[in-house]
Amino acid sequence: MSLHHWVAGLHLSNLFSVQPVSNETTPEQQPEPQQPEWKNIEEPPDGPNYIATLPPELLAHTFSLSLPSRRFPTQVPFEVTLSHVSEFWRDVALNTPNLWTKINIYSPRSSGLITEYLRRSGQRLLLDIDIDTYTFEKSTATMLKKQISLAEALSKELAPQVSRIRNLSFFCYFKITPTVVLSGFPQSSALCLQRFVVKYDSPTHPASSNVPQAGRVPIFENGSPHLSFLETDLPDVLPSTSSLRNLTTLCLHSLDESSQHTYASFVEVLTAPHSLLYLSVQGTIKLNSWPMHQGGPTFELSKLKALRLLDDGLMAAKMLLSMCAPDMESLWLDFRTREFTSFFDSPQMTMAVGLSKFRALKYLTIPNDNFRALESFAKAFPTITHLHLPHPVFWQADQLQKALKTHWAFVHTIVISMTRESRLESLYSALNEILPHRRRTGHPIQTLLIDKDLFGTMARNAPKIIKQVNAEAVSPQNYHEIWWNKVDRLEQ
Repeated sequence: MSLHHWVAGLHLSNLFSVQPVSNETTPEQQPEPQQPEWKNIEEPPDGPNYIATLPPELLAHTFSLSLPSRRFPTQVPFEVTLSHVSEFWRDVALNTPNLWTKINIYSPRSSGLITEYLRRSGQRLLLDIDIDTYTFEKSTATMLKKQISLAEALSKELAPQVSRIRNLSFFCYFKITPTVVLSGFPQSSALCLQRFVVKYDSPTHPASSNVPQAGRVPIFENGSPHLSFLETDLPDVLPSTSSLRNLTTLCLHSLDESSQHTYASFVEVLTAPHSLLYLSVQGTIKLNSWPMHQGGPTFELSKLKALRLLDDGLMAAKMLLSMCAPDMESLWLDFRTREFTSFFDSPQMTMAVGLSKFRALKYLTIPNDNFRALESFAKAFPTITHLHLPHPVFWQADQLQKALKTHWAFVHTIVISMTRESRLESLYSALNEILPHRRRTGHPIQTLLIDKDLFGTMARNAPKIIKQVNAEAVSPQNYHEIWWNKVDRLEQ
């Protein structure tokens, strides 16, 4: 049992009198199986102060190993609890700097702990800062002054510590909160920053129509050379492009036409990293600044492994026409297909240059508002081996049947995350046509990965299909596409 669970289960007044269970027995005694004493103890027995006799260095190391991986706003931080057990433990805890390097801020009340945490963590250890004011902001939605006051206080407190911060994350309700906090970091040197995340829910504040807009806010202008993971809903509040050179994961979300980005500045951000592996873009910029590159790509992301384009089909079309990613293995698309037709109609995609831009592509996830564009997707991305249909509606299942009969010769795995049960007969009919045909032509569909509930339904109602392929409930263990397994694992 971990120390923090043990401490919570004991009466602290008797903590130092815990006596270990003896392993000695006499010949007349039969040893009885026993659980460790601390697993069932309610009132510790009297005995020597064994814990109190531990050397401070060993106790400090035990404290450090016992820190919980998750924290909750309603609970007193574990390190604070340790420091209130006894005078001895308090002295050890307060003089163990690495107990105080993870700072969680939920409200003005918890923000008051920052000064003490910074003092107790010393001057040399790296800091992990997690600002999760979502609940506070939502519950005080009309109190704009109070929220801005908190954001300004956080900015003032944290700005001098930026050079020590290793992980910085925001989870806020309003856009204004991270904007105000980060506005105090323009000339900072984030020399140790490795992971930077900004998420918010609402772009506007109901309390005032005069809330300042983000605009272009430069941050960490003096460098963040170790930054490798950046996920942000504030695409106009970014480190300088020179600070992005070591990024491997970049997620630019909540883009809209109010963004200050143009085609030139946006491409500058995308191409700044030397070894960008994972890129996610959600929304759009002012597309009148983005030329339609009909003849061929204008920039290359040579190391890119996975790309995700969300919400805006025209933005996705222009981006895919403008770029080349010869080693990209996964492409996840989620938008209205009708906005994407300019990609299929481009002269570039009828030439060899268009078909060779993504020659390593294996995983394709496509929109499911209809299947009329499936054949166009098949012609544009012929190399895929895994076809993922996240939420298909099979009223046009004949289009799926046609695409898999005449194209996508390398596809051996079909993935269906979820579908409507009312359309399952159309799915069964399509699969009963597709699977035998692919076997006869030497390009069999080997694996069918489907939603757990659908798998059970199919096993009962369409056992013939289950017998023709290796059918399993889809999971991270059998489907290794990077976006399916969540972007938050990428930094590990």
